[in-house]
This record gives sequence, structure tokens and C-alpha cells, in this order.
Amino acid sequence: MDANRTSPSEAGLLLGDGLLLAASFLGWASVRFGDLRAENPLYFDQYVTLFTLVMLLWLALALGLGVHRLPAGVEIRRVLSRFYRLFLVHAALLAVWVVSLKTSTFYSRAFLLLFLGTYAVLGTGFRMFWVRMLRARFRSGVGLRRMATVGLHGPWDRVHAELERHPEYGYRLVQHASHLSELSPDSLDELWVAPELAVEALEWTDAHGLRLRLVPDLGLLGAQRTRILPLGDLPILELRPEPLSQGLRVWLKRALDLLG
Repeated sequence: MDANRTSPSEAGLLLGDGLLLAASFLGWASVRFGDLRAENPLYFDQYVTLFTLVMLLWLALALGLGVHRLPAGVEIRRVLSRFYRLFLVHAALLAVWVVSLKTSTFYSRAFLLLFLGTYAVLGTGFRMFWVRMLRARFRSGVGLRRMATVGLHGPWDRVHAELERHPEYGYRLVQHASHLSELSPDSLDELWVAPELAVEALEWTDAHGLRLRLVPDLGLLGAQRTRILPLGDLPILELRPEPLSQGLRVWLKRALDLLG
């Protein structure tokens, strides 16, 4: 079992996204230019080159940025943020390439704006539909990832309760163990462990081809207040203050409280 394998839902997201991009390009090319092959073969060849570049650049960026990967919990916000990052980088690189060829090759700016704008709208709608569909499948018990939690210390009661309340996150808890020796790797897809077991668990999951996640116990601090920062090769967990607890935002919050 490969921990880095692409799941069918991720492959479907990648394939569907590529089809939407191709359909946006070819659809607007047909509307704007008609039968370009018969009317202007040279112009047709230029747009074939552009189409090839658009698709290859998109594929390289999509795989490189991992935008088709579905994060734990399948949150629409994170799925869309990855898509918009892909879209902006893709559009920026296309703009640089088109401008660099301006002296020898001309492309319709209206066409570029129309097809990219259509792709952005369709891509957003497609991802919202895809996430809703996945969550509906998970709620019905289909396609759940089998996972176990390991460790004597950790927020395991809260983790187990959260997973039980939200099957749409896509996980099915198989067991909780105190030690790795109590687990059967054949019955698992993922392993969630306390940080003190990280090194031992990494060796164990690498040997069995499982995905590993660390679950720190931060008390009442929520995920929105934390992020991981790299210090060279060291991961540092940053705890951010409340968004409205500093600077002018404090006065803004007070003003809104008074108005309310």
C-alpha cells in the first residue's frame, strides 16, 4: 500500500479539472474564431501551440503544487485556496509567455480573458460539487479511510468524538492503541500518533506503506490559531493571537460591539 498514492477521488478531481480547462479553451476558440483551420491555417497553428502550452503548463503546476490532493476533512476552503493558487500562477506564466512573443505572434487578449475567466468559474463550481459529493459518500459510509490512533498522551477523546460526529471527514476509526505493537497494518490506511512517537511511528509506517499524521495536544487552542513554520529543517508550530486582539483591530471590534 503506497501512502502517496492518488485516490480515485483525487484522480477524478484532476481529470475533471483538466477537461474543464480544455473545454473552456476550445469552446471560446470555436465561438471567437469559427473554423480557424480553414480560414487562417497559420493562426490555427499558433493557437494549437498555445493550447498545448496551456495544458502542459497546467499539468506540471497541478502535479507540482498538489492541487488535486484532498486534505484531511475535505474542507472546501482549503480545496478552493489550492485551486486559486494554481489559477493565478498558471495565468501569470501564460501572460509572461504571451507578452514575450508579442513581436512575432499575436493572441487575442479578449479570448485569453474569456477562457481563463470561464475556467475559474467552472473550476470553482466543480470543486464545490466534488466536495459535496465526497462528503455525501462519506456520510453513507462509502470510501472511508481506515485509521488508528496511538499514544498514552494526546487529545484522543476529542479526536474520537469529532470523528464520530463528522463521518463526512472521510475517516473510520479502527482502534486506539497504546503502542505500535498492538496494531495490524493490513487493516489500516493511516496512523495518527502523539508527537513523542513520531520517529518510531515514521519508521513503522514507512515499512508498511501507511500515511502518518501527528496530533499534538494544544488544549483549547483551535487549528485556526496554529501553523507550521520552517526554521531551516526544523518545524516550528506557531500559535497566532486572536485576529481581533491587536492594534487597530481591537478598536474596530469595540466599535462594532457598541454598534451592535
